[in-house]
Amino acid sequence: MISARPHRAPRALIGIAIAVCSCKFASAWAGEVFLAGKLEVAAENYVRATTEVANLGMVGDGFCYLSPIDNKVFSCTAVSQLKKGDVLAAKVSNAQSWSEDEVKVFGDVTYPILGCSHGAAMYPAILKAKVDMKAGGIIRSGGYVIEAKRSVKAGDRIPVLVVGGRWNPNMTSMLSVEVVHGTETPWFTAFSKDAKSGDRADAVAFWRLAYHHHDN
Repeated sequence: MISARPHRAPRALIGIAIAVCSCKFASAWAGEVFLAGKLEVAAENYVRATTEVANLGMVGDGFCYLSPIDNKVFSCTAVSQLKKGDVLAAKVSNAQSWSEDEVKVFGDVTYPILGCSHGAAMYPAILKAKVDMKAGGIIRSGGYVIEAKRSVKAGDRIPVLVVGGRWNPNMTSMLSVEVVHGTETPWFTAFSKDAKSGDRADAVAFWRLAYHHHDN
């Protein structure tokens, strides 16, 4: 069985006042302090997080393929198209940054339009399958290693998070928003064929960061 999110107890949003800004500009999830700032698509496949609070300037950045991805197995397009020069109001920190605006991915499930953490950028997208896949099957094609925990039919539309590699857009991966029931594991993954185990682990870690951010 596949579910959008496993059940868990809600966690409180903790407001933190810090010396460099008034408390309305700072809040925290699980101890993370966020400042008012912006996420900017500063160059092709490159996102920069900045804040003017206390003249801190850039506090983080990340790489990810931002253009639609299309091959023989699937196409993948951002739910909210992004291009060079786009600027989004955001909550930013030196560890993770998220756009204030969110988009519906499916049903009532929403995610930030854009995020970045430790050299990787992320955004929600819709992946459209072009071929059938058996449950548990693996396909190596189009520059990706694609695995599905349930059967997929050509034409199926799968909500995913597109996650860049750390400072390397060539490691961009696609991981389903929905999870295998009772786990925090995406049921569908498409990793770069060149991704090493560490690259895959990084992608899943950022996917999980977004997954938990969505709970707050």
